[in-house]
Amino acid sequence: MTKLPSVSLRKHYRSVPGEPSEPTSTIVLTSPQCFFVDVRVFKGPQQEPLHSSAYTNASKDLQWAFAGTSQSFNDLDGKRYSIWDHWIDSLTDHPPPDRGEMITLDNGDVLERGSTLNEKTGEVELYEELWTDLPMDAEGLENGHVCVVLRTESEEGKTKGMVVKIRDWCQGMLKIGNEVTVERWQWTQDAVQKNTGKWGRTVRIGKAVLPCTDLLGDKQAQEQTVLQKDRSLMAIIEISASFLGAWKEQQAAAEAIMKASPLHRRASKYTESNYTVYEFIHS
Repeated sequence: MTKLPSVSLRKHYRSVPGEPSEPTSTIVLTSPQCFFVDVRVFKGPQQEPLHSSAYTNASKDLQWAFAGTSQSFNDLDGKRYSIWDHWIDSLTDHPPPDRGEMITLDNGDVLERGSTLNEKTGEVELYEELWTDLPMDAEGLENGHVCVVLRTESEEGKTKGMVVKIRDWCQGMLKIGNEVTVERWQWTQDAVQKNTGKWGRTVRIGKAVLPCTDLLGDKQAQEQTVLQKDRSLMAIIEISASFLGAWKEQQAAAEAIMKASPLHRRASKYTESNYTVYEFIHS
């Protein structure tokens, strides 16, 4: 069942029985087919991500990043759980299972409860994370109200990468051996002129170059990265164009991205949950 895309912000982390706090800027982008990129960077003195659009963050600024697929289910008691498969993980090549109970609060936020290994003590401890979904209504139509997922993997599995772009957010990560590169981009709407604004890179860690700007439709953003030949080549594995607005224009934007990909050989298309989903098959 295809679901709506989501942009989730973590409000706090709590190591039970400690007090909740949020030392990071943690954003998770999840596509309708449940591909996700989760990026967690430490905050600076002003409680904002340590970043600069012109320079690269230090590797120590990255607390954790991982990407893959997720799924949710209800147990026999009616409790809801989510499982995240870490296809790429900045900390390890052999991540442990990642599963949490998801409790929806009265205000719509979601409290995640689970257990994790404390690397400092070597003991398993209980944790809680509080999540909220961010609105996705800022980006102008000229940039495409389209969700796009890119992925790459070398034959030997030493190189893995994924990029997810949803409306006014784009995140990606690439792992080559033990070298990790992470980027986050955000669309900022003009305060005066409606449906206009610009993309800005708010996080960049690592030495490789991700193809994020190829999805943004913004020449100014593309100038902040290097030439096309130096970017990591990724294949489109999902495009979902919303029917919830000017759907003809959005569908055209999705098909333009699809046709621009030199890697796809065949694509099938179906409609579900007000979304047109393009599934790509690569040889």
